[in-house]
Amino acid sequence: IVQLAPAVYLAFLWKRATGAGIVAGLLVGFGLTLLLILYPNWRPWGMHEGLVGLAANLATVVVVSLRTRPPEPAAVAEWWAVSRAAD
Repeated sequence: IVQLAPAVYLAFLWKRATGAGIVAGLLVGFGLTLLLILYPNWRPWGMHEGLVGLAANLATVVVVSLRTRPPEPAAVAEWWAVSRAAD
């Protein structure tokens, strides 16, 4: 479930996040976490596999979002208006 954190935070805090970036980040983060659970001796510096997967997830979301077409400005404006309505 922690792999959803970058998707949620970036959806609310970064206008440039894309659906492709979110999906790619989830797949990379979950896949790497699962791999490190299965092969614990591959963990860098003995770090917890979830943290490694989370860092890879976040990096993947940013890179893929920057390499793909940005969301439509009208959709971004609508999302930001709706998400800020509770303020």
